[in-house]
Amino acid sequence: VLVEKPIARSLVAAEHMCRMAEERGLILMTVATMRCMPPYRRARRFIEEGPVTDPALFSGKFTLGYDYIDLLESGTIHLFDVTRYLMGDVNAVHAMGVNRYGANRRGYPLDNAVASFAFASGAVGAVYTSSSALSLKPWTRVEVYANHAWLAVEDNWELLLYASEESPTQSWKPAPPNTLLFDEELGGFMGLVENLAQAIRGAEAPIVTGWDGYRAFELLTATQLSLARDETVSLPLKPESADAEAAEWRRGGGRIGTT
Repeated sequence: VLVEKPIARSLVAAEHMCRMAEERGLILMTVATMRCMPPYRRARRFIEEGPVTDPALFSGKFTLGYDYIDLLESGTIHLFDVTRYLMGDVNAVHAMGVNRYGANRRGYPLDNAVASFAFASGAVGAVYTSSSALSLKPWTRVEVYANHAWLAVEDNWELLLYASEESPTQSWKPAPPNTLLFDEELGGFMGLVENLAQAIRGAEAPIVTGWDGYRAFELLTATQLSLARDETVSLPLKPESADAEAAEWRRGGGRIGTT
């Protein structure tokens, strides 16, 4: 059993792990905890079963004020994964970004960015992300719009459903298991571990596979390539050349706005 997070910054390595797991019959899962949070699980059911079926528009934000992390790799990749979880595969990415304040301790090339997506389903969407917001919550908001019905997940916690013009707003929040709130309980970590255990027993399929992790990292890499080229990038990517170009962008050799 392999449990990995795509921290190697390499599509080649991630693809190799996925194929090796398949060849050896191993379970390969990615640490993508947002999928295991109750509001997103219920949101997916509303998309699959109604009333938010056949969505046309996605909007997501990931904002935080940590100046010591790599914004896309260490934070926004979780939102990239939940974007695919709710909306399906992406065919094209166009991104814009700025290094407005240049305060990242690791010398990361940007502190604010927007990535627009064309989904395989025909839907469109965008993710905006920032490392120069406040370090306190709220960090995230996700919205999915269908035909006169839409939903929102606020800060990974509250799910709001707007089912029609006439119906009242419906909302759900996870019930705390006890008086002590832990991120492990409601932040998806326990759900991920429980799913791994059940997958080992053969009782459940993995909620987030190695290939899901690869696709989220591919979205991240496509975002970096779009920033470097200042153009729309089509998916799937060629792992070796994409890795090399993204590494050059991280070193500051790519094209990016500075205003």
